[in-house]
Amino acid sequence: GLESPWPTSQALRQFLLREISVETFWVVERHEWRIDNFQQAFNQRPYAMMTSNSFDLGGGTNLTLDFHPAGGPPGPSLTARGASLTLSAPGHGLPSFPFILSAGEHGEIWAGPYGRDASNRFLRGGALCTVDELRKLHENCLVLAVEAVQTDAPFWAREVRGSDAKVQATEAAPSP
Repeated sequence: GLESPWPTSQALRQFLLREISVETFWVVERHEWRIDNFQQAFNQRPYAMMTSNSFDLGGGTNLTLDFHPAGGPPGPSLTARGASLTLSAPGHGLPSFPFILSAGEHGEIWAGPYGRDASNRFLRGGALCTVDELRKLHENCLVLAVEAVQTDAPFWAREVRGSDAKVQATEAAPSP
């Protein structure tokens, strides 16, 4: 086998040889909510839930995003608690697509997918990250987003010219 001039630890070798599971989501539609002066608003009212203006997305109507800065369990420090993000809608206005919730200009922090589970219960969201992590994303503007997603590739993405759209994975044998 190919030898490396650097020693490879057994732990790193085991990590690199593990089976990896990847789930791909295709974004169908995205809605962003920008909270200007987030730092100031949070400092003034750290426990206050914030609600976006209503919007339509993924077949859902009159939806709102609810940001709960102190959404996690009580802890020694408010900023160490987990902030949560949820999607709300009137009874029949729920989206038909599963969705992902994210924070950051480019969705640096995300959670999901949410939506209907196998028992047809609606999972509206949950813990996203700590407030400290949100504070590090941007100095003044917090971008929260919801993306309607699907797991099957859209028709146009399945028709890739000159390839057979299947992805092959091979497992490498450890080098001596």
